[in-house]
Amino acid sequence: MVTVTFSPEEIERINRERYYNEHAKIRRLMHALWLKSKGLSHKEIGELASISSTTVTNYLKRFNELGLVRLLEPVFHIPKSELESHSEAIKTYFEKHPVSTMKEAAYRIEEMTGIKRSSQRVRLFLKKMGMKYRKTGMVPAKADPIKQEDFKKNAGTFAGKGEERIKAGVLC
Repeated sequence: MVTVTFSPEEIERINRERYYNEHAKIRRLMHALWLKSKGLSHKEIGELASISSTTVTNYLKRFNELGLVRLLEPVFHIPKSELESHSEAIKTYFEKHPVSTMKEAAYRIEEMTGIKRSSQRVRLFLKKMGMKYRKTGMVPAKADPIKQEDFKKNAGTFAGKGEERIKAGVLC
C-alpha cells in the first residue's frame, strides 16, 4: 500500500479540480486523490470512483513522484506517422507527378519509402499535408471532339429551327 500525505492547500486544490478541471481523466484522478485524503482504502476508492485498485495505486505513485502541479498538466499520447519524416519528398513528388487514384498513391509511397499503408490512410495523410483528393471523371469512349467544340461555341444559343421561331416570337 502506498502512503501519501496531503497538505491542506493540496486537499483544497484537489477538491476544486475534481469538479472544475476540463479533462475527465484528470477529474477522475483528482477524485481518487480526494477520497484517499479522506482515509479510504484502495478497494473502497476503486469502488466509489469506478476504477481498479491497481489504478488507484498508480495514481498515488504518480502523485508522490510528480506532485500535484504536474498531475494537473494534461498529457496525451499523440502518435506520429512514420511517413511524417518523408512528407516533404512525398509532397514534391506528387506535385510533379500527380496520381489518379489513392491506390496508386499508396503504391508510389511504398516504392519511395518502403512503408506500406492502405489507400484510406494515405488519403488522410495527404489531406493532413494540405493536398486534396480529386476524383477524376471519365471521358466517354464515343465522344466526338468536333461536335463538342461546336457545342461549346453555341452553348448559349438555340441551334437549328428553334432559333428562328424564337426570333419570330413563336413559342413551341
